[in-house]
Amino acid sequence: MTKQIVVEFWGPYACFAPPWARVDRVSMDMPTPSICRGMLSAIYSKPEEFYWQIDKIEMLQKPGYMNVKRNELKNKLSDRLTPIDTESVRTQRNTMLLTNVRYRVTAHMVLRSGFNKPPIALYEQAVRRIKKGQCYYQPSFGSREYVAFFELSDGTREPVDICEDFGIMHYDPWDFTSMNKEPRLSAFHCVMAGGT
Repeated sequence: MTKQIVVEFWGPYACFAPPWARVDRVSMDMPTPSICRGMLSAIYSKPEEFYWQIDKIEMLQKPGYMNVKRNELKNKLSDRLTPIDTESVRTQRNTMLLTNVRYRVTAHMVLRSGFNKPPIALYEQAVRRIKKGQCYYQPSFGSREYVAFFELSDGTREPVDICEDFGIMHYDPWDFTSMNKEPRLSAFHCVMAGGT
């Protein structure tokens, strides 16, 4: 285990739709630990050496809400690249987005068995990448079109004073502690107390 890294993520839009809200997407107010793990992995990831363990998620700014109606296609492009008749397979879908979001994520790296180098090197490289704004691909808030900007947190912002019970939330579709990503659905009871 390495030292904790605290990163702030913010952006104009976010959509944390639960798996059961596929048709009309209604965003949850907070990202799940698996979404946060994905955002951190976009910045720095060495899957054979470590995985991110999320310790805390804080809401630093109460989001706004915006309803968007879009035309989407029911079909996917086939392997043969045959054209899709968009008039016949088009459908309208509603999405309830969050606007102007900001979260603080506290996490640490859990080293894989067999990793025998000093863990401080991984920690320092992650901090360096975050400070420089480097990433393998741009982190996003639930979907690639909702870009997440990031910086190392200075800890000065206070979380919003909100307490809410989100009920049972999806945690992960597989065992992320295993290298072969065995399917293993997991869930957890999510409660936010004082913005955390």
